[in-house]
Amino acid sequence: MVVPAICDGADVSWIGGSSAWVDGNAGDALWNPADEPDADDTARFNQPHEMAMGSNNQIARLEMSSRAELSTAGWDLTVAEDIRLMSGGGVTLVIDEGSQVSAAAWRIDPAASLALQGGRLQLREQAGVGQGVIDGDAYLTGYGVVAADFAATRVAIVNDGIILVDRLPLVPWEPRPTGMLQLTGNAQALIDLDGQSESGIVSVQDNQTLKLDLAMTDAFSGTMNLFVNSRFESQHEWTLESGAIYANNGADLDANQSAGIAYIVAPKLRQTGGTIHVTDGDGRLDVLGDFEMLGGAIVNRGRTVLQGRSHIAAGTVINGGGTLTVSEKGELETATGVTLGINLENNGALRPGGDDAIGNLPLQGFQQTRDGKLFLEMRGSDPDSIDRLAVNAPAFLEGLLNVEVGGAFVPTLGDTFEVLTSVGGVRGKFQQLDVSGMPDNLTFRVLYQPTSVLLQAISKPEFAADFDDDGDVDASDLNVWKQSLGQSAAGDADGDLDTDGADFLHWQRQSGSGSLIVNSPPQLSAAPEPGAAVLSAFAAIIVLAQRRRALSDERNS
Repeated sequence: MVVPAICDGADVSWIGGSSAWVDGNAGDALWNPADEPDADDTARFNQPHEMAMGSNNQIARLEMSSRAELSTAGWDLTVAEDIRLMSGGGVTLVIDEGSQVSAAAWRIDPAASLALQGGRLQLREQAGVGQGVIDGDAYLTGYGVVAADFAATRVAIVNDGIILVDRLPLVPWEPRPTGMLQLTGNAQALIDLDGQSESGIVSVQDNQTLKLDLAMTDAFSGTMNLFVNSRFESQHEWTLESGAIYANNGADLDANQSAGIAYIVAPKLRQTGGTIHVTDGDGRLDVLGDFEMLGGAIVNRGRTVLQGRSHIAAGTVINGGGTLTVSEKGELETATGVTLGINLENNGALRPGGDDAIGNLPLQGFQQTRDGKLFLEMRGSDPDSIDRLAVNAPAFLEGLLNVEVGGAFVPTLGDTFEVLTSVGGVRGKFQQLDVSGMPDNLTFRVLYQPTSVLLQAISKPEFAADFDDDGDVDASDLNVWKQSLGQSAAGDADGDLDTDGADFLHWQRQSGSGSLIVNSPPQLSAAPEPGAAVLSAFAAIIVLAQRRRALSDERNS
């Protein structure tokens, strides 16, 4: 750390014991030589005392050693050049709430600590240089703000030691209050989060947040620990290269206390190596943002939740016996060659092979909920041309099955294709089937076997209320009717070239008809009586349509 000298002041050492540093308050006797430091002087605290500031102070340099501890106590400290917290356990600079400490550079040596307790540490550009360095085994700890604003792009913070985000309770047995450590600055300020050694540590304690506004200089290869209800938030995409992330948020000593959730929040987390651990069976890690796994491993003993668009490439390792969950808004693509040695819970969208590619996905267990959507592609009749799931435990099915036939492949009547196998047996069934790419006269029906699910090409039944022309009458057809009501003939079931209430009654009678059946051809059943909720919704839609039509007539008159 090189800082330009701006003055030729004196070196002044504190000899005042554990008392207050008050500027201009007859304090010369507290210093050696007997002259309190001014803006061009170096202030040294080199005795094992606990000092507190009693006024705002301005000096050229600050050096602390020999277990000295200095608290700002709500006052500001302006350091024209650099701050040096020298090696030795117990050397601590505490920046309290309401205080700002600014310097052109700062360095924390091994075993020393810079502790924020709600205050602000400002890295100020000085003659084109300036950097904050956390050396090996040194600590930047607490909650507050560390900021840097530079004219040219360069590294503002280098973490070869430990960034520990923590806010302690007033009494040890109470939960930690929420706290945030924000590392911020302009676009020219960067952070080397794992340091030059690529072994830096980040630890976010219970109920704490590390908010990273600075872009990282390179991929992360250090260690990150996330505890109960902790958050690591990055404003920028970042990459895990060869380090480790531990979600240590389970197995609490209090059996009545929830294990909570650890969060990683970023536009995208890319994993090219290293390992993500969910260490406890009741632990949970949520990835808020996109996730791209190109290498490395996930050892998941608890639950990992993917909240964005995720892709898992071949050559990755996922195991641990826990559960991988795709959230309602999430989407997961898996390449051929991926094996999930954990359970998969699909509440969102699952695409084996991804878009326009075929994938065979072996996995430990599978559950698709009512909100889940399974997208399968078919490019030929051989198994390697069909997206498939191979489940080594029971498969629980609900939600939507979407089948797309593409390329030059054209199924023929009676063709049967296996799309799912389950060692533990098939439980439940899909509630909706959407088919695209089939000849106009064909569709699929789903055959549920004890340990497998098959698709069979059948003649496409004709239903007047099949508005989306996929061979069945379901909620998607009702949506077409809603959008067309009073506007077009897209929801016309009775042939009168408009969409109105009579067409809804056709939909209601035929709802549930189509290809989503078990081991038997489609049959028309007696129309069920409309329920009160359906009729109420129908009446409300009709009223809205009439109002919309009346407004349109008024505008045209």
